[in-house]
Amino acid sequence: MTGYSIPLRHKVAKRWRELESGVATPVKSSSGLPEYRFAKAEQLRSVALEKNIASIERLNALLPNLDHLAKQSLAASIINPVVGFEAVPLPVLEERYYTAGEVGKMLDVSAKKIGLVANKHNLKNEQHGKFFLDKSAYSSKQVQAFRYNENGIKALRHLIHGVEVA
Repeated sequence: MTGYSIPLRHKVAKRWRELESGVATPVKSSSGLPEYRFAKAEQLRSVALEKNIASIERLNALLPNLDHLAKQSLAASIINPVVGFEAVPLPVLEERYYTAGEVGKMLDVSAKKIGLVANKHNLKNEQHGKFFLDKSAYSSKQVQAFRYNENGIKALRHLIHGVEVA
C-alpha cells in the first residue's frame, strides 16, 4: 500500500498543469545543489583535461620520430572531446603520402623490398616522407608507419630500377 496516494497524485498533476500552462513558474532551488553539481562537473572536466594533456606528453616522449602533424592530430583526438569544441584543429595535409605497399605496386616490387631499400639508404626522413600513427594489420596495436611522398618514390625508383628510369 505504500507509494500511491490519490491526494498526492492529484496535487502533482495539478502542479504539472500549472507549470505547462504558465500559471505557475518553477521555483529555483535554495539548497545550492544545482550550483554544486555544476561546479563539481567543471572540476572533473578540468582534471580529465589535465590527465589527457599529461598522457599526450607521455605519448610524444614515447614516439619521438612521429611527425608534428601526427602529434597534432593525436592531441586533437584526445582533447577536443573533453572540452566540447575544436580547441586543437586537425591538421591539413598538403601533399599525398603513400604506404610501402602502394609504392611497391607502382614500382612492381614488394612492400618488404621497399622497406629494405629505404632502411639501407636512410630514406626514412623528412625529405622523403613522414611517420604516421597507423593500426597494425595483424593486431589491435597502434604503430608508427612511414609513408613516402613524391621525393621518396623518385629516390626509391632510382635505387631499385637504376638511373635510366629515374
